[in-house]
Amino acid sequence: MNRFLFLVGVISIFISINAHENETIEKIEEAYLAGQIDYEQALLQKFYAGFDRSKLYQDFSVSNQSVEKCATHLIAEYRNNLDKLSDQTINIIDELIKPAARKGNNSISSETYISPYGKFELTYSTSGSNGVPSQDLDNSGVPDFVEHVANYFDHSWKVLIDTLGFKPIPLSPGEYYQISFEDMPYYGYTTWTNTSAGTEIVMHNNYQGFPSNTDPDGNVLGAAKVTAVHEFKHAIQFIYANWGEPGWFIEADATWSEDIGFDATNDYYNYLGSSQIRQPGRGLAQGDGYEDNLYFHYFTEKFGDNTNREIWERREQFSESVYSSVSNMLANYGAFFDEAFAEYYTWLYNTGNRYNPNLPGFGEASSYPTSILCRTISDLPYEGEGCGRAALSGNFLLFNSQYQNQYLQLLLDTPNGNNVAGIIFSYTDGTTNTEFYELDNSNVFDLFVEPKLSEIEEVIVVLAATSTSGSNFDYVFSFDAFQTAEFDHQPFSDTETGGDIEFVVNVNTPQNLAYIDSLKLFYQINESGFISLPLLATGNTDEYSATVPDPGSEVQIDYYFRVADQLGQQIFFPESAPDSAFSFYIGADNQPPVVQHNTLLGTPKFNFPLPVYAVISDNVGLDSTYIEYRLNEGDWIKTELQYLGGNIFFGSIEYSDDELSEGDLVDYKITAIDNSSNKNITRLPENNFFRLDIAEGYYYNRLPNVEINETKISLLATQDVLTIEDDFNIEDINIYFESDNLFFSDLAIELVDPQGSKYILSDQAWLETSNTAAGFPTIIFDHEAYFNISDAYLADTLFASGTFAPSNSDLTQLYGSSTKGDWKIRVYDKGINGETGILNEWGLIIKGNNLTSVDENNGDLITSYELYQNYPNPFNPSTTVKFNIPAVETGMPCLYRRV
Repeated sequence: MNRFLFLVGVISIFISINAHENETIEKIEEAYLAGQIDYEQALLQKFYAGFDRSKLYQDFSVSNQSVEKCATHLIAEYRNNLDKLSDQTINIIDELIKPAARKGNNSISSETYISPYGKFELTYSTSGSNGVPSQDLDNSGVPDFVEHVANYFDHSWKVLIDTLGFKPIPLSPGEYYQISFEDMPYYGYTTWTNTSAGTEIVMHNNYQGFPSNTDPDGNVLGAAKVTAVHEFKHAIQFIYANWGEPGWFIEADATWSEDIGFDATNDYYNYLGSSQIRQPGRGLAQGDGYEDNLYFHYFTEKFGDNTNREIWERREQFSESVYSSVSNMLANYGAFFDEAFAEYYTWLYNTGNRYNPNLPGFGEASSYPTSILCRTISDLPYEGEGCGRAALSGNFLLFNSQYQNQYLQLLLDTPNGNNVAGIIFSYTDGTTNTEFYELDNSNVFDLFVEPKLSEIEEVIVVLAATSTSGSNFDYVFSFDAFQTAEFDHQPFSDTETGGDIEFVVNVNTPQNLAYIDSLKLFYQINESGFISLPLLATGNTDEYSATVPDPGSEVQIDYYFRVADQLGQQIFFPESAPDSAFSFYIGADNQPPVVQHNTLLGTPKFNFPLPVYAVISDNVGLDSTYIEYRLNEGDWIKTELQYLGGNIFFGSIEYSDDELSEGDLVDYKITAIDNSSNKNITRLPENNFFRLDIAEGYYYNRLPNVEINETKISLLATQDVLTIEDDFNIEDINIYFESDNLFFSDLAIELVDPQGSKYILSDQAWLETSNTAAGFPTIIFDHEAYFNISDAYLADTLFASGTFAPSNSDLTQLYGSSTKGDWKIRVYDKGINGETGILNEWGLIIKGNNLTSVDENNGDLITSYELYQNYPNPFNPSTTVKFNIPAVETGMPCLYRRV
């Protein structure tokens, strides 16, 4: 065979066997893949790593060599590639793996012990580097450690051969299976011989310092137990198929036998941190094998212990891939390879903290690590790309139901390879159900989930890539909630206009599960009992209507809609019907508008013009809303309020800071008039006015006039420093920020106080909102503002102007601290679109100790109105804060103090 072609052919074997063992092996593989050494050199270096580290290349050496599980897979690889190696390399490796007891060191005497079952001969020494512990508490003349190991091998024979029915090791008359001991960085290994037995086993000589386990006899004897049965399974594998399987396969199988032989030891727990529980996207053949013993556990726990023997009987009889052997074994139980692999992955999900005893799974699953999720979905709709998957791997997607009165629709698009989805349903009543779906890679899988989300706790999608070769099994998915009938209708408001009433509703029927001919309107007049009318198509898409004859005047109409679906459900709109319904009144309106507002507090003049917010609603509709205000009991100024949406109205008290002085009094009141014939009116407060005083305050600022850096890295932000020499305690603090940046949502802004604490003022995107194009920010950040910066209503959506609460910081943490020191602002433009801006001005508006607040109730002054809901201090989104500031050189500090 061409040498180059051979090297290409063995790469997959080389990588899959040892990809995760230790740092030394990884370094050797990296050098091989980089072409620095050839395959023969790489294999020899691997043997040096375990058997003669003095000959290991220095580049591959590591300071701390970890204990390795087993060298058998390495020996198997060597045996299967003898024809590819030189005689010199073969001689070197043969000598390395020759048991120490047979290497001819005559200076150390050896003794032998025949196991009680008469099957094993153990050769040992109590001296030298390979000596076993000499303790002999029973005075038998044989070290206790050796007797224990002999018993463990006897037990392994009885379990695997006498009980499970595996083929016995072929021993000639008078021949024993050979066991010896050696000091090495492995638990043990099995190597082949020219005897009838075909192999012999080397055990570690003391197991001191090995990883812990749960064996009742302690870690040392526990390690010896599992090594005995592990290596003995390797010996059995050899007589079936001469180790013709991939290394991961024989190691996973041998590690499986540990729990079969010694259930209480659980040494295999040490490897589950690298299993597909924790690395679900890693391919089954990409591991070392030890961690993937759960694959064999799945077979025996699902179908019975005979499954393992049946796999090896296939290996003996047929020249086929290990996957074909597994597939043919599964056929004996009416199972199929792909579906079984997907079910295996549902068991991997159901482990550790996710373990649910109501779901199928491993017997010891609660002691295993917790499975790693690809995605957790809480909000619907959700669209996303899956995590990486190799051949024979999977992903876990978890949807936490929001208890909606809707159904779930799941879409999966798996364009590559073979895929099976195992979908686990956990219901609110504690029951569970798992269903499996074989996916078509040419069509999108569309699953409608029944019952309603209100009855589902969780939905777990376990998406298994069941192809045995290939890579990059990408996929996309979506979760969405829908009702079998979705209504769209604008409820009627109270009206003074009578006549026939046409009820119009739009009804969408996802999945075509609703019976549209069952669609009805239910209405009643003055609680006289509901009457039903069919809703008929209007000719417009999904639109239906019914007409109620003129019910007269001074009447209340209650109504709702209903439709039935194929699932035996009735869908109501509103959802609370028939217990509660939409209502409106026909007749003269005597109800005044409802006005909700919180009293503004005393504030320094630097916060003016001062924003005023109110929530105003009316059963019929509003004719006008306005604010009136005055300064020091002067003339009242009247200004219309601006509607922002959501019943929120905005106005401002339009005094500038140079019109105000400390101790000034500002009064204001709010009025709303509805558009009924009675022109009902509400004034807040009812008879008088709200009053606030102009508190003592300070404004410290900078005009840096510097370009804002365009970067996605906060460390590269533009930074400016404001030094305050005054030293007094902060009672309230606001931050002023002004820039000519065209897109405010591109900016990230952060304040750093003199102690180094950081306060994120803004770091959000307004993309796909009404504020998308807002720029030229002129903003005051105030903890008590009505809106947070992330969800603000802007009076003018082209200008980011107003007062907002910071996005992710609590400015009240600064209350009580000193003003003195260096304050910093850090700002950068995350847009990376070449449209940078200038940081024009920023500053701090501060109230300090001994400053005045809202006046106490005095005469006609009203400071609170207990009838209405309390709202935080709001902002002015349309006016620019003005300051009386002496002219200074650009870039130099401009400090103004009001005392």
